[in-house]
Amino acid sequence: MEAIKETILKLIGSWQKQINLEGGESPDEILKKAVSQDEWPHVQFNSFKNGIFGIIVDSSSWLYTLNLKKQSLVEKLCQLSNWPIKDLRFKIGEIEDKHGK
Repeated sequence: MEAIKETILKLIGSWQKQINLEGGESPDEILKKAVSQDEWPHVQFNSFKNGIFGIIVDSSSWLYTLNLKKQSLVEKLCQLSNWPIKDLRFKIGEIEDKHGK
């Protein structure tokens, strides 16, 4: 099971590097600028494909809260990046420890 987790983390890391090379800042750095200080510990970049920016949230309450702000977050992310973001998709999951970043 640990090998699968490591493989997935490596794959996500390679996607982040690819997006980072194309757009300057990493997706997590852009996401951090788009959300509030209270929201930041509860979110993490997950994916970007076909204009859909995927975000992992750590609880259903944060999923609900961020869904209420979805349109303004799309606008902020578009302003902060040069990516053609059309929509956000949230999913509940485990957030990596951000203190090491």
